[in-house]
Amino acid sequence: MKRVQFIIFVAITLMINFNAQKGFAMDNILLIKNINIIPMNKNEVLYNKNVLIKDGIISDIFDHGMKTDFPENIEIIDGINSIRLLDGKNLFLIPGLTDMHVHINNKSDLQLFIKNGVTTVQNMWGYEGFINSLGFANQLKYKKLIEEGKLLGPHIISAGSIIEGKPKNHPFMLEVTNKNQAIKLVNQQIKDGYNFIKIYDNISLDVYLAISEECKNKKIPLKGHVPFNVGLKTVINAGQRQIDHLTGFLNYDKVQLIISDEEINQYSSIMFKNNVYACPTIVFTQKRVKVSEIEKMSDHPAMKYLNGMQKFFLYQSVKSLEEDLDYKGTDYQKDVFELYKKVILKLVENNAPILAGTDTGNPFVFPGYSLHEELQLLVLAGLSNYDALITATVNPMKSLNKLNEYGTVEIGKKADLIILNTNPLENISNSKDIKCVIFNGKIINIDSL
Repeated sequence: MKRVQFIIFVAITLMINFNAQKGFAMDNILLIKNINIIPMNKNEVLYNKNVLIKDGIISDIFDHGMKTDFPENIEIIDGINSIRLLDGKNLFLIPGLTDMHVHINNKSDLQLFIKNGVTTVQNMWGYEGFINSLGFANQLKYKKLIEEGKLLGPHIISAGSIIEGKPKNHPFMLEVTNKNQAIKLVNQQIKDGYNFIKIYDNISLDVYLAISEECKNKKIPLKGHVPFNVGLKTVINAGQRQIDHLTGFLNYDKVQLIISDEEINQYSSIMFKNNVYACPTIVFTQKRVKVSEIEKMSDHPAMKYLNGMQKFFLYQSVKSLEEDLDYKGTDYQKDVFELYKKVILKLVENNAPILAGTDTGNPFVFPGYSLHEELQLLVLAGLSNYDALITATVNPMKSLNKLNEYGTVEIGKKADLIILNTNPLENISNSKDIKCVIFNGKIINIDSL
């Protein structure tokens, strides 16, 4: 077939047969032409490739100019191709990103994730019942609507209400003080449709062990903090899947290590052997400011998306976090970063898997934007640009047992993708230089979000 001479980057339907008996929708076939692929299964760039997406799946990848623009496996509808073309010249294609630690507080969060190329999120606190009646987000409802194509937002993996010991850290957390109560709660959250169990700081050792054993029996992942009365060694050996904020290694309120250098090395090695993932969330610490410092954060581009009520709650949250801080130094952000860097370098040295997460929902940790900031911080902490991208692509999908579907740009993978103007392997900040997002094989106009 004769080559189409005129291609506009914004997806234009070339020829559509609305009455075709096979009923292809406009977005069912997408051909990205002459793009540079960063596949993330190897540290390489595949230059000048064509990528064919059909029914939301990458069905072919081939050299630009080596085949006809319309390969044989594109079906012809009454002699007309129902196809969209994107010109990828001088652009870069990477997998959609995953943020492995978010708090979805508002429906408006969802589009900001997509706008920033975050196509999967792990929600660490599922709001239920009475909390929903107060106007807080119903993440399970959002998840269902997104899966049905009725709401634009990332794929959601969610915990239920956080399981906490006594005293509970927040009034909305579930206080659990005995093993029977804990086992019952785990099973209720499974029944409710949650994907994993999240635990917090003050759980007692016997309750923790009961929860971890029940999670193993029911084959549901256990994730979250390292409880104070349990400790890192027990958590790693009990089968907890994810450790958040590097709890167990350090105390970010006091800015101090809570285990020795030798233990950091030892436990990092065991995490690799036991396939336990670390989710540092460095960006949360770097956005932790005093009330008197709020003004310096007000020029963030995401601030324009906040309404008056959200800004009020942001102020209150800053005040609360400042009260929790038990730091005696003069530069919290600098000192806590050096602490995180020390632990992260040991994790990298021992091949312990790292996940990109942000703790979005906290003050100035904005949906989508903060994941790109986290990637930059991981590079500053010692990861290569490629390894930082791994923390937001391959590693999350390994952790979620979804690497056969997402996380790399390969034939057969689902088409959650980002088209970038510049190469993130050269500079990790290029991950936010987004030209276009493809979600479920469909082109998203991010400028309208």
